Parts: sequence; C-alpha cells; structure tokens
Amino acid sequence: MKKISLIVVVLMVMFASVALADDTKVTVGVKAWSNDWKEKYEYGGYSDTYNFGTSLMVGPAVNVRFSNNWFIGATYLMTTKDYETNDFAFYGDKLTISRSDLDLFAGYMFTPQIGMFFGYKSINNDASYTYTPAGLNNYKLATWDLTGPGIGILGNIPLNKTIALYGNLALMFMQSKFSYPDGTSETTDLTGASLEIGVAFAFSESFSANVGYKSQSFSGDDDYGGTTTDTYSGLTFAVNYSF
Repeated sequence: MKKISLIVVVLMVMFASVALADDTKVTVGVKAWSNDWKEKYEYGGYSDTYNFGTSLMVGPAVNVRFSNNWFIGATYLMTTKDYETNDFAFYGDKLTISRSDLDLFAGYMFTPQIGMFFGYKSINNDASYTYTPAGLNNYKLATWDLTGPGIGILGNIPLNKTIALYGNLALMFMQSKFSYPDGTSETTDLTGASLEIGVAFAFSESFSANVGYKSQSFSGDDDYGGTTTDTYSGLTFAVNYSF
C-alpha cells in the first residue's frame, strides 16, 4: 500500500508539471512483463538452482518529456499470479512469492536517439510456505525487500516513420532485506543489471505499442562465502497514449 501511495504522489507531481508547460509531452500506458525467475546459489565448487516458474507482471507506466530534453518517469508492476517452487526444502512442500516493482527515473536525451538516466528501484516480495505434514498452510515465511539507486543508458533507432528499435541498459546498487515474522531481519548488499531491447510501433500521433525482451539479475554474497544470483527474464508488452 505504501508503494502504491508513493506512485500516486509521483504521478500527481508529473501532471502538475505538465500544466506549467504547453510543449511538454506526456505518455501514459500499461506495461506487462512475463518473466521466468531462477535463483542460483554457488559455494566453492557446489552449485544449485531453484526455478520459481513464470509470472505475468502488469501495471501503469508514465513518462514526461520536457522541451529541454529532460524527462522523468515511473512504472509500477505487480504479479498477477504468485511465483512457485516445490523443491524448496522437503518433498511435497510449496513456496509461493508475490512481487511488486516500483521504478522511478529521470534522465536527459543528448540526441533524439541517445540518452542517460538515473533511477531508484524498489522490489517487494512476500513469501508464503505450505507443508501439510507440519501443519503449515500459506504460512508467512518472510518479506524480501530490495531497494537502491541505479544508472543507465537508453537509445532508439528509427527504421521508418512508424517503427523503431529501442533498448536500455542499467546498473543497480541494491540493499536486500529479509524480514521475518518474529521481528528479526537480515540485510545484504547486492549489485544488479537490467537489459531491455525491443520494437516500438506508432499507430498514430497519440497511440503506440512496443514488444521486447527484458532480463534483470541481482547478485550478492552471504556471510558464509556463498553467492546467490536471482535472474528474471522474459517478454515485455506495452500500449501507450501520448498527449
């Protein structure tokens, strides 16, 4: 709820800024990301991978482009179904995780095709555990929050008047925090990277859509010398309206 309130405030600020400049371009839309989540743990020569399956994340997206080539934006995506794995600890158990992503960013276009941006990312994961022999049914196991800043570049290559290739690459510096029902928590520093490439289609001056592929990963070391890497990857879709 706190993240939803935050993005509402951000959108209000964006639209307020639009009222001050007639030549500002605003794009609002709905974005979706169907992504597969894999977690790999490495320690010495040992390696193991958990597959949490695929989930479709959907939510609003806003981008405001000013006449001086600066831009600001926000996206908020939520899972439409939980990620799930059945090989977490015991035979017959089930770990399910819901997720929400909030991205805030601001940047500058050096040319109509190339720019850079700074951002802030917040990911919230709520994990529940079911193991019937132990009497556990959707027991709240932990909340996993990842927050931190990032920096990236973006670009586009027009193919004609209605179709263009686009891409963006970002590096992120995150803090991971596990919070447990007993009130205890653990924090870890992570580094991350995000890459998205795709094709954008302009159906008219106002309406557009894009389809692409996005991969995002976060990696960090634990207190025992092991390294955990979480990778999310899959197709993205979006429809947009500009005014």
